[in-house]
Amino acid sequence: MEAMEHGAAESEGWADMITTLRPNGLPIPPVPAPLRADLAVLGSWYWGTPDAPGVQPIGPMELYTFAPSLFERLRGDGDGTHDRVAVCHAGHGASSYAITYGLVYRGLVLLIQAGWGGAYMDNDAQAASLAQSFRSCQGLIDRAEGREPEAGRHLVAAESELRGTALCGWAPVEGPVRPHLDRVRYGTVLAEAERLLDAA
Repeated sequence: MEAMEHGAAESEGWADMITTLRPNGLPIPPVPAPLRADLAVLGSWYWGTPDAPGVQPIGPMELYTFAPSLFERLRGDGDGTHDRVAVCHAGHGASSYAITYGLVYRGLVLLIQAGWGGAYMDNDAQAASLAQSFRSCQGLIDRAEGREPEAGRHLVAAESELRGTALCGWAPVEGPVRPHLDRVRYGTVLAEAERLLDAA
């Protein structure tokens, strides 16, 4: 993941995210260079880029719970040109905590969540799983940067063992997202996204 931590304009939010996550044994999420300079500290263990004008900010608990409207709220409606990223650690109780990563970038909509920080979790194993997911996300970002975004649609990939979510597919830039997504086997979402992007 080191390659993603250098070579782009850095912000206070980017530096804060690294100095918060790394000492806790967590991987650094992939944030594309055009978004990194705008990354801000939005709260405790919560980082993101500015929302589009007039858009209500997404809160960390909305990310954590995979709220029903989260796909549409993260993506936004319209022409699909407002790229953004959000990363948080949130939860409740003794063992229901997670790192959640959301990205909208060049026609991709990625939502990745892994449990971490709970009293009864194997946090080292969870961090290793998250690192693998982030490597796959970076691969998708690299692919997206090497091509023009698809007109009128986004490639959506969402995976959370905590939520029992493993969804992938092409969805229009406006209107409901979930009806357009296919349920796939957990652990294969990002590979399926790569396949769909390469086949487009």
